[in-house]
Amino acid sequence: MSSHPLPRVQEYTRAFWEGVKSGKLLIQRCRSCGSYQHYPR
Repeated sequence: MSSHPLPRVQEYTRAFWEGVKSGKLLIQRCRSCGSYQHYPR
């Protein structure tokens, strides 16, 4: 069984990956328009 490569943590995705470590799903929301952005893409 092969495993997937680990993603690189970028500054703009750091909060997402820290949430993953603590068992949380964090989703960014644009303050201007209110739309959600899910990283990593």
